[in-house]
Amino acid sequence: MKNNAQVISLDSLTQVIAKNLELILYAFAFVFPLVLHGQQLLVGPIINALLFFAARKLSYKKLLPLVILPSLAAVTRGVVVGPLTMFLVYLLPFIWLSNLILIFVVKKLKDKSLVLRVGLSSVLKAVFLFSVTWIMFQANMLPKILLTAMGVLQLSTAVAGGVLEEFLSIKFKMTGEE
Repeated sequence: MKNNAQVISLDSLTQVIAKNLELILYAFAFVFPLVLHGQQLLVGPIINALLFFAARKLSYKKLLPLVILPSLAAVTRGVVVGPLTMFLVYLLPFIWLSNLILIFVVKKLKDKSLVLRVGLSSVLKAVFLFSVTWIMFQANMLPKILLTAMGVLQLSTAVAGGVLEEFLSIKFKMTGEE
């Protein structure tokens, strides 16, 4: 009898999560950068894993909050670059666009290999963000340190996030789109 109660409660939990998936993802996307402040090598892969997962599970319309919430939380808390966070404000629209690039590529390559899907989406996201940062650095709008943060760091955290999402999706059998 106890097993039936556990199955029912697990079923109920699964249904609640499925019905509120986007709200749960939005909460995680905002809370992780606040709670794990100063830990970009941890926050970045988690947020990118959420983006990869959401790209496979949600419509474009429902993805928009995930595109902006993590960077707003980071700016609010000053988690990415500490005292340089105000410079990050200049990059917000471009960070959002880079997240959209990642999502768009993941959606377009949904049936392709992990290497192609994660690799190409991560590279395009990082190249776009680094290019914008480079232009703004050349115009003396941003400090040089942001070149690393918006280049190599973005690439590595996006790749790590894509691999993490793939691993978790396989482990918990969450593959496929809704």
